[in-house]
Amino acid sequence: MRLENCTMIDGHYFIQFGNSPKVKEIVLGCKYDNSEEYILKLSKDLSAKVIPSRMALEEYKMNIDGRKIKKFQ
Repeated sequence: MRLENCTMIDGHYFIQFGNSPKVKEIVLGCKYDNSEEYILKLSKDLSAKVIPSRMALEEYKMNIDGRKIKKFQ
């Protein structure tokens, strides 16, 4: 996506979703606000997979949070 095709608001770039590009996955950060109903509705509307994540224990990366994965399937 080229920035000149985006809309800038308050220093952040936004795009209008339509036929292209499509959201395939929604990755929830470890501090998401537990709005499960909203996230499930959004993922259904977008036909997107939800992946809850957590911080890795001994590495600087995110891992899939297996304790929360069943909520979003």
